[in-house]
Amino acid sequence: MKNASIVSFLLLMCACSRGEPSSSSRYSFNRSSVLKLAEAGKIQEQLPYESISLSISGSAIEDNEASLDISLSRDGQATCEGYLPGRHVSGKYRGEVHLLDFARICELLEQLRFAELEPRYETGWTHMRTYVLRVRKADATVREVSDYGEAGPIELWAMRAAIEAVASRIEWESVPG
Repeated sequence: MKNASIVSFLLLMCACSRGEPSSSSRYSFNRSSVLKLAEAGKIQEQLPYESISLSISGSAIEDNEASLDISLSRDGQATCEGYLPGRHVSGKYRGEVHLLDFARICELLEQLRFAELEPRYETGWTHMRTYVLRVRKADATVREVSDYGEAGPIELWAMRAAIEAVASRIEWESVPG
């Protein structure tokens, strides 16, 4: 139910974002969860990002459970290091992100104009969390936006929430070591 609420909110954000809402995807893919192998290759070629990652770090006075690094790749690989929600032991994890989920995050970042965001947002407060959203394009160009104390615009929060929602649905396996 929590994920459904987040997804509903994100769809509303897209509809209310600056500019004209899009009635169709910028990428030509079937929005159902059924994906044919031939479609998968076409989708991967169209996606603007090779990988998308989100890092969350807590303040010096918070416990270490605030630290989390999530990375999603268009080839389906997903990695996570830190404290997963619901687990009280830090670790390294791997899993698979569904191609359509990755494509939807790409589309959301494009719709909410990730490329136009400032590189850093921050409050004057101390002991706040820092969120860093990083994307890598196929040409190896990296774009990073840092948000200290959640000072960034609502669009940045929505992007982060979408990544966290997709990550919460991944079946994570512990990586030995």
